[in-house]
Amino acid sequence: MEEETPETTTASTSSTTTNEGEPQSDEHPWPYLSAMFSYSDVKDSSYRMKCLLCLPKNVEILSYRNSPSNLKKHIEVKLDKVKLQLKYCKPLVDALLSGIQNRFGHMFMDAELVAAAILLPKFRMTWTKDDATIKMGIDYIKQHIEDPSMQPGEVTRSSSDEDDFFSSLQASKTQDGVKQFDAYLSCSADHMDLLKSFPSVCKLSVKLNTPLPASAACERLFSIAGLVFSPRRVRLNSRLFESQLLLKMNKKFYSFK
Repeated sequence: MEEETPETTTASTSSTTTNEGEPQSDEHPWPYLSAMFSYSDVKDSSYRMKCLLCLPKNVEILSYRNSPSNLKKHIEVKLDKVKLQLKYCKPLVDALLSGIQNRFGHMFMDAELVAAAILLPKFRMTWTKDDATIKMGIDYIKQHIEDPSMQPGEVTRSSSDEDDFFSSLQASKTQDGVKQFDAYLSCSADHMDLLKSFPSVCKLSVKLNTPLPASAACERLFSIAGLVFSPRRVRLNSRLFESQLLLKMNKKFYSFK
């Protein structure tokens, strides 16, 4: 949703909301984006950001608290518009767009992530115009959805006849789940309580949109930081150390050796 007042734009994003991670006072919620977006304040369940690439125009963007995904889309649209007016810096714009695609492109090819977005009532199939991406997500959902009200008990399968019998139950269970999913897509409501009306859809939505708490990523970061901060680099200042760590962590996204 975009609305323009004099030189002002607001946009929505594709993520669930959360009360965690709210910045204190004027602290930027995503410091690594501070060169492109400045933090203004909190509005309802969203952060109000100002695009520094759009100056002198005052362009504001609303982004849900736990994801800056719509900021990526805004940058791509802005760079495409700027590219048409450039004479000498088009390679720079191409490099920026290529970098964004290289960093985030694989996420739009992940069927599980696409399915997770579709199973959020607020977004469903409106967050992208790519029919192939939507089809990939829908196919994933139809393959993994099931009706929780038809869970068969634990049975010891000892013959092919029993296998055939329970396979028919599984097929029926999947068909009922697909019917619920089709009904979910046809509803116009966009609140999260809608999922309670479709148990199969709700179960899969919770499964795909609930991250598992784990410290592996944090431990991996500290491990790499230990390799960067070697005895010969003890005089690195914090800014240079952070840059070295970011380069080390994201080296797979760079083309240089």
